[in-house]
Amino acid sequence: MSTFVAHGLTGRALVLGCAGLVAAAITAGGSRPAMAGFPFLTDDPGTQGTGHVELDLYVQYSRFNGGSTGSMPAVSFAYGITDNFDISVGLPVTMVQTDGVGTNMGIGDASLGFKFRFIEEDTDGWRPAVAFAPSVIMPTGSQARGTGAGYFRGYLPVWLSKTAGDWTFFGGGGLNINEATVGGVRQTNWWYAGLGITYQIDEKWMVGSEVYYTSPIATGAKDLVGFNVGVVYALAQGHNLMATVGRNVVNARDTNQFSTLLAYQLKF
Repeated sequence: MSTFVAHGLTGRALVLGCAGLVAAAITAGGSRPAMAGFPFLTDDPGTQGTGHVELDLYVQYSRFNGGSTGSMPAVSFAYGITDNFDISVGLPVTMVQTDGVGTNMGIGDASLGFKFRFIEEDTDGWRPAVAFAPSVIMPTGSQARGTGAGYFRGYLPVWLSKTAGDWTFFGGGGLNINEATVGGVRQTNWWYAGLGITYQIDEKWMVGSEVYYTSPIATGAKDLVGFNVGVVYALAQGHNLMATVGRNVVNARDTNQFSTLLAYQLKF
């Protein structure tokens, strides 16, 4: 479960963009066709399975020229209605720090979504699993304090994954509905696309990485390209520790010079 709560970019301005984008975009599941998705920005078609739950508690930090932003902490919850249909909610405590000015913290923008896997993976062939996972990001944070966007947004992604032995390939993306004018700056609809890979080393350890792209999120903004690398350690059945580090490689100075995420995941 990867909750994009614009993290101002869905919840995870996402860690890809500006402080507002990052603060707005950070957030992110059980019975997965493949193990990917959270803690990465790019999700997969995995669902929890009927009656099963995934709970992610995490902190996220991103540094850019002139300040930093993050979730301190955030929580996301997914519940399996059926084997291939989840509902999910996410809520961050958002931190926005501006050099020479100070730091604001408060409730960020909440997200509500669902995921429907409409194509199952062909384990003996080439067909990937495919899911549609729309969400709405609600203005529960404070626009004045920088902890929220101040208006409703939406996200309409499609996710795919394919497993080959201990390797899982996942990716997809979609349109972020972001039309608004904030402080005289026109916010625009923008696209996210990501591609990731994970490798299951043994029953305890998994490593992975992703690359992602976002189109401009506002008038005068630029395209963004970045990456994350991550690791998952299984403490016990249903208990996982997760970490990622990454940065943008295009327009990094003003958006994401360095970002990291630390998470505890409970599945039952």
